[in-house]
Amino acid sequence: MANLFKDAAKYYKYRPEYPIGLIKLIGSKLGLDGKGNLLDIGCGTGYLSIPLSKYFERVIAVDIDAGMLAEGKNKASALNIKNIDWINKPAEELSDDFKSVKVVSFGYSLHWLDSEKILAYAYRLLPKGGAVLIISGTTIWRYAPQLWQQKALEVIKRYLGPDRLTLNGKYKPPKYSFEQSLEATGFERLQAFEFHYPTQILSADDIIGILHSTSYVAPALFKDKLADFDNELRFELLKISPENKFESQDKDSILIGWKI
Repeated sequence: MANLFKDAAKYYKYRPEYPIGLIKLIGSKLGLDGKGNLLDIGCGTGYLSIPLSKYFERVIAVDIDAGMLAEGKNKASALNIKNIDWINKPAEELSDDFKSVKVVSFGYSLHWLDSEKILAYAYRLLPKGGAVLIISGTTIWRYAPQLWQQKALEVIKRYLGPDRLTLNGKYKPPKYSFEQSLEATGFERLQAFEFHYPTQILSADDIIGILHSTSYVAPALFKDKLADFDNELRFELLKISPENKFESQDKDSILIGWKI
């Protein structure tokens, strides 16, 4: 499988951080007390690993993209966070040797994996009382209420075609819902809830940066047309808002399952 986020690491700085209230809520829901370890699979640049690190003895942050991990290491170093181990490896190649893992987390990553296989792995790894945390969201391919989002999707399709693409070809959504996959694997007492990001005012360059941090607008998809795409999208966005101000109101969801 290709690295779906090839060359996207440098654009992750445009993504909003998880709200502080959400991190505190996760700590409360999971009864985190600074003990045990977190295995964060598909950690990217550490958006979940870093803020949750204060709730665990160690964090094992795993990603297939070395560039993402390098960005994460730099962020953690700047914050003087020293309890994160960064591992460059596909999720499917992880061993059962990790010790004292209390929580396995997936921040916008499980839908790229063989969910039943990876959740079965997590179930084996976790002790009774351990939990899986899944954060998932939507994209402008399914939800685009703002005019600027609709225009961005129009320009994306102009360059890449009518289908949502990845570096592996046409996007294929998971066969089963995460709830179904958790239940099939043996996890119980499932809890799901939504969370909202604070309203942001973005510039055209912010929007372009956020889009390039996704699999469906990954820079490598455009080959030698990347600069053309950026310039055209910026031009179209500024026609919508000459003041270069675009409102963003994102909401995503969390699903937790316990090994009873």
